[in-house]
Amino acid sequence: IDECLGKPCDVNARCNNSEGSFDCQCNVGYCGNGLICSRLPDTFISMTFTLKDREFTNSLHDPNSEDYQTLSREVKNNFDEEFANVPEYRGVNIIRFRSGSVICDAEVVLVLNAHDEITKVLERVNATGVLGNIFVVSDSLTTADIPEFRDIQLDVEYNGYAGDLLKITCNVTGPSLPSFEWRKNNMILSLSTRVKIENNDQVSKLFVRKTAKSDSGDYYCIASKGVDIINRSVAVQVKVIPVVAVFPLSVAATEGHTITLTCEVSVGNEGFIEILWYNSKQAGIVGQTRQLSLSNIELSDSDQSYKAEYWCLAKNSDGTGRSQNVPVYILSSDFNEFCIEVYDSGYTWEEIPVGTSVIKHCPNGTIGTVTQFCNSNDGQSVWGDVNFSNCRSSVVIKLVDKIFRLNEGFESGNISEILRETEKVSEDDELYEKDIEDIVYVLEKTEHKTKTQTDRLSFIRSSSNIVSQKKKNVWKNIPSRNHLAKQIISGTDLNAWNYISESAEIGNVVSYITPNIAVHGIRLPTAKPTKPGDIILLDTGGQGVIIPDVVTNELKQATVVQYSSIKDIFSEEELKESVDNTIGSTESLTIRSTIVSFTIEPSLKNKPVSKPFKIVLQNNQTGYENPRRTCAFIEPDINSSVWSSKGCTLNEAESSEENVTCDCDHNTAFAIMMDVTGVQLTESERKLLETISTVGCSISLVGVVLTILLQVYFWRQLKSPRAKILVSLCVAIGFTDIFAILEGVARDSPNFCKAVAALLHFFVLSAFGWMLCEGILLHILLIRVFDGVRGKHWKIFNFIGWGIPLLIVVVSLGATQGEGYGTESSCWLSVENNLIWAFVGPAFLVILINTIVFIMILRTIMNSHNTVHQPDNIGKVKTGVKTAVAIFPILGLTWVFGLMTFNRETLFFRYLFAVFNSAQGMLIFLFHCVLNKQTREVVRDSITRSTFSSSFSTKSVRRAKNSTSLPSMAVSSSINQKMVKKNARLQLESRESESAGYEGYNNLNMSVTREANEDDVYVTSPAVQGNEEMRHSSPNLSAHSENSLGRDNIAVETDSKGYHSGESENSSSEDRPSNNEEAHLTV
Repeated sequence: IDECLGKPCDVNARCNNSEGSFDCQCNVGYCGNGLICSRLPDTFISMTFTLKDREFTNSLHDPNSEDYQTLSREVKNNFDEEFANVPEYRGVNIIRFRSGSVICDAEVVLVLNAHDEITKVLERVNATGVLGNIFVVSDSLTTADIPEFRDIQLDVEYNGYAGDLLKITCNVTGPSLPSFEWRKNNMILSLSTRVKIENNDQVSKLFVRKTAKSDSGDYYCIASKGVDIINRSVAVQVKVIPVVAVFPLSVAATEGHTITLTCEVSVGNEGFIEILWYNSKQAGIVGQTRQLSLSNIELSDSDQSYKAEYWCLAKNSDGTGRSQNVPVYILSSDFNEFCIEVYDSGYTWEEIPVGTSVIKHCPNGTIGTVTQFCNSNDGQSVWGDVNFSNCRSSVVIKLVDKIFRLNEGFESGNISEILRETEKVSEDDELYEKDIEDIVYVLEKTEHKTKTQTDRLSFIRSSSNIVSQKKKNVWKNIPSRNHLAKQIISGTDLNAWNYISESAEIGNVVSYITPNIAVHGIRLPTAKPTKPGDIILLDTGGQGVIIPDVVTNELKQATVVQYSSIKDIFSEEELKESVDNTIGSTESLTIRSTIVSFTIEPSLKNKPVSKPFKIVLQNNQTGYENPRRTCAFIEPDINSSVWSSKGCTLNEAESSEENVTCDCDHNTAFAIMMDVTGVQLTESERKLLETISTVGCSISLVGVVLTILLQVYFWRQLKSPRAKILVSLCVAIGFTDIFAILEGVARDSPNFCKAVAALLHFFVLSAFGWMLCEGILLHILLIRVFDGVRGKHWKIFNFIGWGIPLLIVVVSLGATQGEGYGTESSCWLSVENNLIWAFVGPAFLVILINTIVFIMILRTIMNSHNTVHQPDNIGKVKTGVKTAVAIFPILGLTWVFGLMTFNRETLFFRYLFAVFNSAQGMLIFLFHCVLNKQTREVVRDSITRSTFSSSFSTKSVRRAKNSTSLPSMAVSSSINQKMVKKNARLQLESRESESAGYEGYNNLNMSVTREANEDDVYVTSPAVQGNEEMRHSSPNLSAHSENSLGRDNIAVETDSKGYHSGESENSSSEDRPSNNEEAHLTV
């Protein structure tokens, strides 16, 4: 039985099996009984030797350089090989390399009292000049015993206060490369999130960051070399100054009221604390308690308000802490200028006086304060923008701390963990200005540390997240945003390049697409084709780079990175200061294209090429007319780099408004820079347009309100399908006018602006919907005269007028999460994120349909004059023009001018659009109330009844006589309905119209009278206005036609009681006379 199978000996001992027993012996370098073995102390032999055939470089002075590390490993490996059979050997330490070929100072580590075995090997190496697989200069190897420790010194760098960095340097005199150990009191210190230790030969440094009261104590530095040990200690005292704050953060009150301020100590509250209050208006101490009551402040007779800033000091044995300043406003009792309480950006902002501010804590998960000012604007009290610039996310702060620890050598997560956290936090749309600056800092510190493909893609995604359109408004508040944008491009370019270079694909384009950054690249095979072709690195939209065939065989790799949203980050003011003289005018520069960065290896930077690189850029010049475009580039990895066009020209032949081709002789980051001087509207032009629009909308609102009131008041006489649509259209236009007027005020509040933009979107679409219904109705009544307007049509009309606009707005809000509703300059739809198409698409469709209807109406009216009483050409033109003037406002054709301004800031069309469209409501009132004969007759009759009511009976008799001498086409209810239908058919066959001039439009008011039986439909159309046969057979018919011309198909009669009644041609069944009264069919 092998007794050693049970491993009874120490791990550093050998087991010898014997019959019925076993024996344990400690290995060389250990001592003990075999069951327990202790390591013998190390001893050292110092040596110096010269390496043969090696050239010294300055990099060998730096232990962290790659050359130093490589040579050090090589020397150690060959010593290990040389001493492979010497158990007393424990290793070799390289102390330094020196010039003189390459002189190496080192030491051999061996077991105590084993010098003889080691010395024999060293003597052989010195004699032969062979050290494993390398060579040393013969007789250059010298040895010596290591010296003993002679001294140890400690140097403390620390200001003594909590939160700061403690640094202690331990410097020993004696042997090289001693072992160091640090302790605080009796606790061994090692690497942690707050502690790090740096050793360099005879110097060791201890760092303690974010010191606290618990870090006070005695710090020991212990140095050892073999059995030789030396140590020294130093006492460190950490002082904790009170951290103090005053609450509330701001306060305002009326004279005579009491205000209470509280001084809160959050840190350093141990023991006795002395509190002292001060303010900016009085010298000396104004209070000495934790709560300060202000109740005796009085204003002079001439003062309306009083402002002072208060703060408190808190003193303990370690020092004095000071709070922030708190503004205190005292107002006179008759002060009446206040910003009313509002809810904005997640906060309730209480009522405060003009000229003051409210300060609150930042939202949960963040630190800092948020501020809201109450300003006076043209005598009105208005809230300013909520200022979150002092807020910072706690998650981002922790991320920055991690990257600091990683870079400074403290314990932290690995780079992959940090990049994953960066990607996650950069997706948050609620980041603040300082958060974005911090995240760019993290990306800057990690761009050279990505080691895997996963890390590189995470870096690219983080860069894409931080430049998303949703963060554009936050970026605009960052002063150094141009520098940060260049930093993002530089780091992303590097990681995109490394991603392509590490891909497995060779000879094929590799792409990686994120919402805001796209990467395209190719690794080229070493075997080059005899007839090379162009390398095309373009996306599906045609953007990217085309590398000419003349250089493709020289390249190993090419990478293109497209930045679609960074253009919106660059500050135009900073651009003026960051261009060279090749750009030309800098008065009004802007970047309006995707930025494309292009990298190749080798760079060919200083090598001329016979054919240029073609950089294709997507161009966005919305809002500008014929701007001067320049192909420009910048080198983002060079801090001092400026935008330049040197070596680049605009290829006009291959460019368009959508895409621009630049021909360049080098590679870097490219963009289209525009000088828009003179092509944007000036401030005075914008104010004039805004004034025109506001005044016009007010007039329009009055017009639609008057139209609605008139229609409602005379509804029994005017009720018809067209009247219903007209009222619905006026409601939509009225609300559009209201919100258009509110739009200027709403710009000061982001949430209010979004709400106004959404409501404007709905009501403008609704107005277009009812315009479309008007076009459909005219088509039914004029072209499809026998179809009539039935109940099913009204369901369709309501869906078009109210349902479809609501659906479009709800879907748009859901898809965009409200982004794009409200821009910097207006409370309307954003062009940049294409939300504007949710308006332009439906509007264009309605305008197209109504234009077709308009043309059909004109043709029908013009053709209706080609029979017996055909007017001359001048009459036709007059009729057509007057009809056009009437139909244009109600069918929305004035919006053609609006769409003409969509892609161009053409001043002429903008003024036309502002004037015509804002006055649309008044035009509707003018043409459909004031100039409408049917409406005028109804109003005139109403006035007549009211004015002459005292003698109404006599006048009724006279009107009855007139109705006998001038037949009014009124037929008795005793006449058979079949005869009425027959007369209508006879009139339809003749299709002769007696109307001319403006009456051509008025006679579009057709009557559709439907009896209980839906098949009995009576229609009146301008196409059905004459019947020569009936006129000859009935001598009164012609006379009546001439007298009733243009009266909008109202039959006026006198009933048995002498009352004067008028019925609309479109009255419903309940509005028509009963069978024992006279029924009217006007044709």
